[in-house]
Amino acid sequence: KDAAHGIAAGVTEVFPRAEQRDDCFHAHHAMSKALRILESRAYGAIAAEADLERQIARLAVGKKDATNALKSLRARQRPVKQRCLEKIDLYDGFLVATERAREAMEIADLQTGTLRTPAQMQAQLLAAAAAMLDLDDRHARKVGTYMTNRAPGLVTYAADLRHELDSLSAIEGADVVVLAVTALRLVSLLRSKSPRRRSPANQQQLIAVWRLLQQQPRGNEVLAIVDDLNTRRHRASSAIEGFNAALRPHLYVHKSVTQGFLELFRAHFNLRQRRWGRRKGTSDYA
Repeated sequence: KDAAHGIAAGVTEVFPRAEQRDDCFHAHHAMSKALRILESRAYGAIAAEADLERQIARLAVGKKDATNALKSLRARQRPVKQRCLEKIDLYDGFLVATERAREAMEIADLQTGTLRTPAQMQAQLLAAAAAMLDLDDRHARKVGTYMTNRAPGLVTYAADLRHELDSLSAIEGADVVVLAVTALRLVSLLRSKSPRRRSPANQQQLIAVWRLLQQQPRGNEVLAIVDDLNTRRHRASSAIEGFNAALRPHLYVHKSVTQGFLELFRAHFNLRQRRWGRRKGTSDYA
């Protein structure tokens, strides 16, 4: 539902028994956005401190009558340095909390080699959100509030996935299923653009997990089944994103919609003929 109150209310009215999940994409996006802001501020504070030090160095070897100016600059040095340390600490604190939150949204625990339960994931998410709320920054606290409110919905996908994995474990054995889930998570990390996620430690762990998986009688078969379960899990709001993208231009002008407009909106998108693609010349209704 993309954390939209109107969409949530509409789903509740039309599909009262439907399970409503919060998508992980927007949680990651919110954390990344705040992280970029705090990183930019930290680099700005570092640059300000370095610039002040350069000014002091130039005056120290420059004119002899620059004593007063030099004294004034040195008086500013301590608060500028303190501000720099505070901005760096703020960024580091939010980065640690962000990494904890991202880790909490994953079923496979790479540190312990086990699978998290939804309850464990939610508890870890709330702990990470509490750390964000403790930081003295409105962007960090805003994300902390978002994560606190969305924690139950963010781990809902895990309940279904754990049910499927537990059923598979009853047939194939828990060890091989855990190895398969861990291997797929490591592969996902190593495919990331982030050098930190493509670390040698993750590579070595994947090699070790892969060797253990190959020692299992049906290791490759279980890996394929788990991969299929991962492919079918829902952690993003692609459908509602498409709906929002189509409806947003109207909302920019009119700010609201009526039920009559929504009926026309539905008829238009169901009846219009596609102008390109494999189904060119056909409509959804047809």
